[in-house]
Amino acid sequence: MNDEEKVALRQEILRESYAEIVFGFLRYFRENNIDEHDKDNPIVLLFDISVDIYKNIFVKYDILEEMIEVQGQYKLLKKILEEQIRK
Repeated sequence: MNDEEKVALRQEILRESYAEIVFGFLRYFRENNIDEHDKDNPIVLLFDISVDIYKNIFVKYDILEEMIEVQGQYKLLKKILEEQIRK
């Protein structure tokens, strides 16, 4: 598999993964009466980052190193969301 194919595969996988994160944030907001537009709330800012990556995964992130970085951000965002849900 060449680098272009690896990037395309990671883009598809991460697009699905970020969809899970975005919907997880929305569910958390709904359950905790948080306004998703409240830019003073740090968790909303993380949500915005997730949405930006989800929307632009095929546009902004097209080299393998960027995909590895986005994958690391996914892991961090998922962990933060899980911690928030446990509270």
